[in-house]
Amino acid sequence: PITMLRYARVILAASSAAGAMEERVAICALARDEGPFLAEFLDFYRHGGVTKAFLYVDDATVDDTWAVLEPYTARGSVDAFAWPPRPGSALAAEIRARGWANAWEPVTRTRHFTEAAEKNNCTIRHGKRIKPSHCAGHFQASSHCVGRARSEGYDWIGLIDPDEFWFSPRYGTLPLLLRAERRRGTVGVGQNAFVYGPGRQSGACRSLPPITTTHLLRGNASKVEHWSKFPWVRLDSVDLNRVKVHEHAFTNHRCHNCRGASHNPYHRHAYKNLSCCDAVARLPDARDLRLNHYQYKSLACSREKARRNANPSSLLSRKKEVLLAEVYDDAILPFVPPKYKGPCLKGGGHCAEPPASTFTDVREVIQ
Repeated sequence: PITMLRYARVILAASSAAGAMEERVAICALARDEGPFLAEFLDFYRHGGVTKAFLYVDDATVDDTWAVLEPYTARGSVDAFAWPPRPGSALAAEIRARGWANAWEPVTRTRHFTEAAEKNNCTIRHGKRIKPSHCAGHFQASSHCVGRARSEGYDWIGLIDPDEFWFSPRYGTLPLLLRAERRRGTVGVGQNAFVYGPGRQSGACRSLPPITTTHLLRGNASKVEHWSKFPWVRLDSVDLNRVKVHEHAFTNHRCHNCRGASHNPYHRHAYKNLSCCDAVARLPDARDLRLNHYQYKSLACSREKARRNANPSSLLSRKKEVLLAEVYDDAILPFVPPKYKGPCLKGGGHCAEPPASTFTDVREVIQ
């Protein structure tokens, strides 16, 4: 740890060096019935240096998502879209007119949740093989988002989910991290996930306290899901028409069509020209970039999510609940907006006698 005075000098020096070179960073997410968690999600990224969020609200949403988004859209920090676009709608026309169609999942083949028997009925075609898409119109939403972000002058986009919280322990904010990655020549950045469980939290989704300050137990990476996400991409290099969920194609670079983070040992077979990919698509050290994944917020909440999405993979089993409680990890706390720290400071959840610096604002301490 370093003193606040020294930290202030570090930040002042970094700010002076950044000057006009400060990276403009936006995020993109597709949400369905995420109303109870969206405010914390958006405030977290705003606190971490992200200045714009593009939210694609699935048309099967029945909770208060739109009401939650209203103050953010009024301030201009969030652009929200009802998704996927209906055939003949202004949004569908914009995608066609501006060349923002996704090669893997064009608007003409996206399905609406309300029209499908279940979430995974939305299909995309890979050659002669049909397989379920990640979410209704997810690929196309990403392409539209990349197009919008480019048109508004952003430098990087994070194509993420509402239960993913990315932060940089070393750099403090995402723009500072991504500026360093640009200097490396990197066009895409990803990371392996730390998967968190509910800990002592129970109850329905709407009754849960702030997630980031009360869900502090996670699984041992050697025993639970091991996968990498690859969402942070440079908008001047990513191929808008071939954006996917976990991996993307790049253009305007000597490593044309380098996809994903080839460091992931489970996915190496999917990448060609690995030495070239390694040069431009990076999984940095967890001290540079972390992903806290809060898919399982409580047993009851996971059941709600599995039921509404007709997706059993969202269900938290008792065995998985035990596996996701082996490691106490509060590394995110310095990066959480102060207003969400109340439950932790009052002794809620697993925040039992943490180091004093744990609750210091990210702008007052650097690790």
